[in-house]
Amino acid sequence: KKGGAGAGGGGHEVQNEYNRQREHLERSVESLKRKIGKDVDLHNTDHARLIRENVALTKEINELRRESKDLDLQGANMERMYGGLPMPMGGGGSKPGTGVIAPTPPTNASSRRSKPSSVGMRSASGANPGGGMDGVMRDLEEQSKTILSLEDRIESLRGMMGA
Repeated sequence: KKGGAGAGGGGHEVQNEYNRQREHLERSVESLKRKIGKDVDLHNTDHARLIRENVALTKEINELRRESKDLDLQGANMERMYGGLPMPMGGGGSKPGTGVIAPTPPTNASSRRSKPSSVGMRSASGANPGGGMDGVMRDLEEQSKTILSLEDRIESLRGMMGA
């Protein structure tokens, strides 16, 4: 009888242990589901942030490429306008005081007439858009160098005309 009673009670204990483990596993599954949900949310947030940063960097790269292309075109235009000036070879009547005028840089209006695009155009403040003070200072330095080289070119042309 003792074995029979123990067997009946043992079946009850096994059922209780089974239920306890089942509840523990169910709680574990729910906890893991919550953790996975949080991880998915974090992943989605990070992914969205990376996409936004990538878009901003791509825009910046494209702007820099456009600016580089514009500067290359502007340099080529300057080279054509000032680098290839005809040199007087003497005997052509081009002496100082004969009406020969030294070239001057074009104004924005004349640049627009000769080339419809905005190559080399600056914003109203004279700086590259979004360039800040660094851009203004860089532009000022570049313009100063251009002025000096043009003055040197004028002097060399005057020297050749006077010789």
